Amino acid sequence: MRPVPILFVMIALLAAKTSLARQTEVSGQVVDAKSGEPVVGVNILVQETNSGTTTDLEGRFTLSLSEKAETLTFRFVGYKEKEKTIDKSSDEVELTVALDETEVGLDEVVVNRLHHLLTTLKK
Repeated sequence: MRPVPILFVMIALLAAKTSLARQTEVSGQVVDAKSGEPVVGVNILVQETNSGTTTDLEGRFTLSLSEKAETLTFRFVGYKEKEKTIDKSSDEVELTVALDETEVGLDEVVVNRLHHLLTTLKK
């Protein structure tokens, strides 16, 4: 028995199984919920695989999801995080995700001149 042909057949079978794994192509656009303008640079994370992408200059993105991937998380500074569950009954999914702004504020600002005074005294 030759080991080379058997190895070749095993590799071919493994490659065929991998290529048959169902992939879902998810694409879409992320926009501001108020203005409808595209949001550039949004981080999109596939929760089950810890892979992801970011939106382009038009707020658009494209991802290929494996069988186990189901949930996308959209994150960007100044916006509330949003999760979307993907319906993988189709090979292609088109999404429009509207992110809501979040208010970030400070309760108190303290100005301290101690550092400036210490550097002045050292001179």
